[in-house]
Amino acid sequence: MNVLKSCAAALLAITSLASIEAARCVPDKALEANEALAGDALDAFFNKRDVSAVDKYIGVEYLQHNPGVKDGPGELKSFIEMFPSDSKFELGTTAAEGDLVWTHARYTGIPGANVSVIVDIFRVKDGLIVEHWDVIQQEVPASETASGRPMFPITASTPTPVAKSCGETPGVPCETQEQLDANKVLAATALDAFFNKRDVSAVDKYIGAEYLQHNPGVKDGPGELKSFIEMFPSDSKFELGTQVAQGDLVWTHGRYTGIPGLNPMIIVDIFRVKDGKLVEHWDIAQEEVTQTASGRPMFPIGA
Repeated sequence: MNVLKSCAAALLAITSLASIEAARCVPDKALEANEALAGDALDAFFNKRDVSAVDKYIGVEYLQHNPGVKDGPGELKSFIEMFPSDSKFELGTTAAEGDLVWTHARYTGIPGANVSVIVDIFRVKDGLIVEHWDVIQQEVPASETASGRPMFPITASTPTPVAKSCGETPGVPCETQEQLDANKVLAATALDAFFNKRDVSAVDKYIGAEYLQHNPGVKDGPGELKSFIEMFPSDSKFELGTQVAQGDLVWTHGRYTGIPGLNPMIIVDIFRVKDGKLVEHWDIAQEEVTQTASGRPMFPIGA
């Protein structure tokens, strides 16, 4: 895992990289348990196809935001039973903050679909999963993406444990909460500048000179991002939803309208931050469904 929750202020200035590297993490056992819960549940459901595991991992009241599935553990059991015996789930990067766990994974064998990359977002309460959102996109092989980079997995720069606080005791490096919050603001401000203000010059402010792109339709580099932004019409809109920041990654759940040729889209953008710049990007995009099976919206993630 490469996630952490919050690190108490251990630095006089978040811009002091030497001080950041000197900070040490105190593991947050609750977040570690939540991450393990989500990973174990997904493995049981979609690798082992163990329907009885729903009773172990899912709360009696289970709220569902996947547009094709109704509320309740019974409906989840029926959904799992649809998967063929050769279906497979591959867990990638995970993130945990507060009562939410985010997972980035690859699924094969989804009925009616090819290989898909999915971000699942779970709410955990009293050791059980009680609410679920997801964003699903068919995987484009790296051999066919514009940059030649894969949609899955997300590579980790420096694996870190889930952290509760930073101190001076021996351990592994971690960022302070101030740094994580600054990373969230960086991602949110950049997305607003790009897709609300359509400010192409903002790319030079927020994006690193070497920008690695995993969106299957966009090539590497800040110049290619500028060209992508210029495709958006003047009435396009980006709505910021929930964010989580761990290590050098920031995850953002957002709603985009006005993308040329597409209906409103729910997108999870994942950025890698280095030296105050966005240097790498993944995203998973799904068309918004307003008439869902449960009557619950795909966006936003409620508090």
